[in-house]
Amino acid sequence: MSTLHNLPTPAHRDDPETSKDIRAVKSPKRTSERVRLLRVFLRAARGGMGLTSDEAGTLAHVNGDYDARRHCSDMKKAGLLEDTDQRRPSNRGNPSAVKVITDKGRAALIEAERKS
Repeated sequence: MSTLHNLPTPAHRDDPETSKDIRAVKSPKRTSERVRLLRVFLRAARGGMGLTSDEAGTLAHVNGDYDARRHCSDMKKAGLLEDTDQRRPSNRGNPSAVKVITDKGRAALIEAERKS
């Protein structure tokens, strides 16, 4: 199984109780969303840029209940993304950290794409 599929899916404080009960379930949809997000982070890195979670979500077409911010948070905790010193406004207007893909994130993306 790929690193992306094995990422923990922690409960977030604003998750409904039912989500907290099934947080250990591994979802192929979540894995494919994470792959799409890492791809846009990789493209941005090739251009010498980073992205906020919201920017990455827009480019990767990731939205919904488990949105890009949560995926990026999970991938950051796993060492696949890291924050830079830059901040840009989020979709909600709040300062948001600009993130970049790490070497571990690149390796996880390569692994996931080989298995697909």
